[in-house]
Amino acid sequence: MSKDRTSYNNHFYSDLERTARPSAQCIIPRVLDLCKIGSVIDIGCGAGWWLNVCRENGIEDIFGIDGSWIEDSQVEIPKDRFLRCELESSYDLDRTFDMAICLEVAEHLS
Repeated sequence: MSKDRTSYNNHFYSDLERTARPSAQCIIPRVLDLCKIGSVIDIGCGAGWWLNVCRENGIEDIFGIDGSWIEDSQVEIPKDRFLRCELESSYDLDRTFDMAICLEVAEHLS
């Protein structure tokens, strides 16, 4: 079920941050123990919490994609590593990544 875009407000993202960052801090180091990862894309990245944790763990090559509803002030990753895109549209970044993250997204799509 698609979520009404007006629901994506500061409260939505601050509430999500309380769970996203701790989850990423638990999971990313474990993944890095298992795999060598040099680049990460997060589709539906929100403000970029998972990508920030990737950077904290030494992965500098990060990229996040989310919709136009997230405000610039909410995005916590470098702006040149963030693409605003309708997630139900096609896009081509003309590159690949070692790991893709896509959490809490499918239920918001048609």
